[in-house]
Amino acid sequence: MDDTVERPSCACDCDESVPLLPAPLDVTKAPTPLPKLQITIVLLVSLMEPVAAQCILPFINEASVEWMLLRSDLDITGGDKRKVGYYAGLIESLFFATQALTALQWNRLSDYVGRKPVLLMGNFGLCISMLCFGLSSTFWGLVASRCITGALNGNVGVMKSMMGEPTDETNRAQGFAFQPIIWSTGVVLGRIPLSPQEQFAPLFSGAFWAENPYFLPCLVAAMFAAFTFVVILAFLNETLPGTFLSKPPPTVLDREASCFSGTIVDADSGTLESPVPLRSLLVPKILLPIACYGAIAMLEIAMFALQPLFYSTPIELGGLGFSPATIGFW
Repeated sequence: MDDTVERPSCACDCDESVPLLPAPLDVTKAPTPLPKLQITIVLLVSLMEPVAAQCILPFINEASVEWMLLRSDLDITGGDKRKVGYYAGLIESLFFATQALTALQWNRLSDYVGRKPVLLMGNFGLCISMLCFGLSSTFWGLVASRCITGALNGNVGVMKSMMGEPTDETNRAQGFAFQPIIWSTGVVLGRIPLSPQEQFAPLFSGAFWAENPYFLPCLVAAMFAAFTFVVILAFLNETLPGTFLSKPPPTVLDREASCFSGTIVDADSGTLESPVPLRSLLVPKILLPIACYGAIAMLEIAMFALQPLFYSTPIELGGLGFSPATIGFW
């Protein structure tokens, strides 16, 4: 009698890391439909960041020279056009520097007061700071308004939290796939050339526009921020349970907790517990994608800054001598 035990045919394809029996949850789920209205509003808010970042690029290099000629108290380059890149780059980089310094603080604040109030504060401040930038008459006024714009744009992480919270594992990738599309769209919209005295001379021929030739693109960005503020206030739902603007959390088992972006909501009281510590996120699985993302972002932003500089530099200094309108189209 043969005592040999025949092994299952699938065993040869398995190793010690493969379970012998399939997990009961390994069943393909149908994708949950995305909450279209809420996702659309979050994407609209996300559009504000690239618009605010890119709207000054077509004119900031020429403005560094023209403002020097229009106002004696705004002598940025000291008459040397070769220094335009340094000072224009300083103003441009302050946006992203202050954004990086405040992003974690905005996200932590949203863990306590909710996502919606933080987005409202950010968009209101963006509206004011963009108006201030267009009306600035000193170099330090430009610096201060640009720092405020970047600091208030630090709530870009809050937008990603609001994208993740109303979605689940079946549709989250689909929702986040819209983010790079929105960024690219905002870059294009933010760089639309708006030179009032060149393109719309009959409508903008007053003394105000002569003294503030680049106020129009800042005004358009500020109006978009104001429109986004109204949309958030009227239609966006709070996604973090336990805050004063949120709806009552769903019923769960006693002593059970629901996790939302690192913030714990107690099922009994509906109140927020302390967020997870930042140190728990400093692991290779998270740090490596962040490093890759940072490297790609640095190259992209460097190209966005250097390209308009090359276009605006006079031909005798090695550039192409394009006007702000032409730079915006390119």
